[in-house]
Amino acid sequence: MIDVDELGAVGGLETSEGLVAAVSAVLDAPAGWESVLGWRVACGLCEATAQRWHSPRWGLEEMTDAVRLVVLTRSEDLVGWAGAHSGADVWAWVLRHALGVLQREWLLDRLGGLTGDSNLWRLVEHVGLRPVVGWEDLAWPELDQSSVLAEAELPWAWADREWPGEVHPWDLGPALESVVALLIALGVRPEPAWLGTCRILELAVDGERDRRHTRARTDAEGGWLRELGISPAAAGAWMSIVTGSRRLGAASAVTLALRDGAELLAAQEAWLVEVLLGAPTIAGADVAAA
Repeated sequence: MIDVDELGAVGGLETSEGLVAAVSAVLDAPAGWESVLGWRVACGLCEATAQRWHSPRWGLEEMTDAVRLVVLTRSEDLVGWAGAHSGADVWAWVLRHALGVLQREWLLDRLGGLTGDSNLWRLVEHVGLRPVVGWEDLAWPELDQSSVLAEAELPWAWADREWPGEVHPWDLGPALESVVALLIALGVRPEPAWLGTCRILELAVDGERDRRHTRARTDAEGGWLRELGISPAAAGAWMSIVTGSRRLGAASAVTLALRDGAELLAAQEAWLVEVLLGAPTIAGADVAAA
């Protein structure tokens, strides 16, 4: 007998017996996972995952999505494994494969350009002859690039007191270095361009994926981004530049556009403008000095 709560979701899935019984019933249904029972079991996986997953390593929402993917796409494997391992915890099998899904997503994010490849030659071999925008590609006629290059020399004011972050400029791969180069070429001062990107990268991987932009804006209100003179609005836009926006997805990251040599979308250009409006700029420093 399968329990159904008042919302229509199947209960009891947090046990191995309940999960196997429910999945077996769905497989026996004429429409499978597209049946009403399939929908109810899929809904019940939310509560079941919340009861079985307690690690802070991955957020509950991400793990729930991964569990659903594993159970729905590998139903027959699940039932077969349970039959071959009588008395074993079927949830251990499900969570192990769900972790594999999340780890593959993380790896694809990394290989896709979020951190780039520290070996430039290997990156060139993977994605083509000109995967990264360099200074020679930043042909902005209104900008004196020689002065920008001089401004970009390391170190800066933080040399007097070591940058406290875990990510440093020399940790950035070529894709993120291209973002820094673009920001400096547009007028952002080198110190916040480099260290702001380092901090954004730290915040991007320090927690649940759907809270990245919130973490960036919060840090700009009272963290190291504020120390660098970066506004909350600019911090949110900076996160979109590095990881893509929540609305447009990871593929909208400016890092990927620079890596692939693609034209920037209007939204991506708007993020760059937002950073220019909310970060210390070379022109702004010159005006202040005058």
